[in-house]
Amino acid sequence: MVHVRFGILSAVVALALMAYGVAIAAPTVNTYAVTTSALAADNPAIWGNYVVWQAVGPGGTDIFAAALGTGDLPSGSIRAVSTASGTQSMPTVGQGFVAWEDRRVDSSGNVIAASANWAAGTFSSFDVATHSGADIAPCINGDILFYNYNASSWGPNTVYNISAYNLTTRTALSNVASSTAAKGAAAASSSYVVWHDARAGTGNRDIWGQNRSGGSSVQVTNFAGSQLNPAIYGDMVAWTELISGYYKIGFRQIGGALTYLSGGSYDMQAPSIYGDFIVWQDYRSGNWDVYAYQISTGQQFLVAGGAGDQDKPKIFADKIVFRCTSGATTQIRYAVMTTTAPADTPEPSSLAVLFAGIAATAGLLKRRSR
Repeated sequence: MVHVRFGILSAVVALALMAYGVAIAAPTVNTYAVTTSALAADNPAIWGNYVVWQAVGPGGTDIFAAALGTGDLPSGSIRAVSTASGTQSMPTVGQGFVAWEDRRVDSSGNVIAASANWAAGTFSSFDVATHSGADIAPCINGDILFYNYNASSWGPNTVYNISAYNLTTRTALSNVASSTAAKGAAAASSSYVVWHDARAGTGNRDIWGQNRSGGSSVQVTNFAGSQLNPAIYGDMVAWTELISGYYKIGFRQIGGALTYLSGGSYDMQAPSIYGDFIVWQDYRSGNWDVYAYQISTGQQFLVAGGAGDQDKPKIFADKIVFRCTSGATTQIRYAVMTTTAPADTPEPSSLAVLFAGIAATAGLLKRRSR
């Protein structure tokens, strides 16, 4: 897929150029509007060129979708996914499907999905999880949906299972994780499902994962304090962690070396990861801005800042969606990253050395494909 190539190739080229001694410039970023109406928009998610979000409508909170282009979305390009009465929130999107939390029947939460005809802009909804109890926090990878399930209640310390559902065949799958510990915030790649887990205590939550090919659960983090709200791409996991009074971003490949993003006396939260890039919301300016980090170069750069808050980012390939709040208005925007050529380009006679470095580096990174 072209989206996988962007994440891998940017890392391959960056590492090869750095090995050659070429300075790498941070990607350039341009931002555009998705929504412009007075409806309060929230919780964006992205897959490919498609973005979904929730917005307050006449009958409650509804789910909307749009196809991203090359600039501000034109009027009339937004499509309603679900506008049933009541609260529909926390949407997630994957190849051919949208899913969300739905409280029109059960106030504790159900999970509803819709098959998407992106070309026509139409959606056909169906039930995924309507247990008596709480079905919440859905996430999609491919055509498999993961969510948290508890038979009786919901809350931050509730003992949830991580459940799974095949959206194509519309069948429930075996639970990914079942135990007596509180679990939540599942995220998935094609290789692993990860979540934060309180089996060591509610004040000492760790990140655990399950290889989707089978086998035992693996512990991703085992540090003092809590590591929360993981994001994953391939086998690279990022999370939020409270360190010395401030939330910071840590990441590692499962079983690999640990890295923390550098930062000062301010919070860094809500990571999302794709290929060579991690994005998050950052409070260094005194309000929330969106920043990105390129793993291969170690560079941090601003994605979206300015007046008000820019937060809740999600990344897919070269696109980042986020919420923008100014006064009482909340909108959804997106950013497009463009990797720029280095200022010092190798001479033609040296390109053979450079491409040899690229080829060698590609083997290290190809397993990050989602």
